[in-house]
Amino acid sequence: MPARFKYYLKGDFRKEEWWNVDDSAYMSANNNEKEALSQINTEFSEIGPCVFPPAWIYYKDDLALAEKQNWHYWFYANNSAGNFDIKFIYCELPVYTVAKQWRKGIAGLINSPADDCYPTFDIHNGYIYFCSNRSGRFQLYRVRVDYHQDLATVLQKEGNVEAELVRELSGDGNDKCPYIINNLMVFTSDRSGGQGGFDLYFSKYGNGNWSPPVNMGKKINSPKDEYRPIVNGFSSGDEQRLNDLLIFSSNREGGKGGFDLYQAGTDIFRR
Repeated sequence: MPARFKYYLKGDFRKEEWWNVDDSAYMSANNNEKEALSQINTEFSEIGPCVFPPAWIYYKDDLALAEKQNWHYWFYANNSAGNFDIKFIYCELPVYTVAKQWRKGIAGLINSPADDCYPTFDIHNGYIYFCSNRSGRFQLYRVRVDYHQDLATVLQKEGNVEAELVRELSGDGNDKCPYIINNLMVFTSDRSGGQGGFDLYFSKYGNGNWSPPVNMGKKINSPKDEYRPIVNGFSSGDEQRLNDLLIFSSNREGGKGGFDLYQAGTDIFRR
């Protein structure tokens, strides 16, 4: 079974390769992750799963901060309280060794009486981004987080930080499902000027701000809805790579029914 090894090229840039590892380590990790799902799923709705530390960390200083946490996290949102709240479970690293005891937490630092969901991590600039309809419609927000401190302790402190609306990314509709990889954010929005319904957009971070959101265009978006984008590859530091892998869901014509998963190889993030 494969394992991922990390090493550095060109200063701070990190490169990853996959090698073989014995089945026992893989099976231990697999069993621990299965146990995580049994701790998360309930009779209510669970949406927007993500893990921390993320696999895409680009700079070695950020990687050191993530590994300093010494915890493996599963984040998700759950509506058991009548609205969606961001919650998490976590266990000690490494996750592939022996059976783990999962602990549960609620992100009181982030949550509000409205719906809060789809957290994503910007370790390099010290933020957690998420979407919320606390204003009456879904918009993108962020909270400042000190990744030098224990993340579980920080997140469970209620009411100490006011979430900041990311104004440069806000449109006239609903903005949802942010996902950050390196200095790139992808998200979905039903703002005016799109192909129809929810479209996928991207923005890049530089000089302390996000660039104006760019619609991913007709080759990716459709007259229906595109949702929950995830990008793999943009953080690799591999200048020979021509495309990045974009995965998303859509209820477009030609699918199996309802929302189906789609993938696309695209170079639009590298232009």
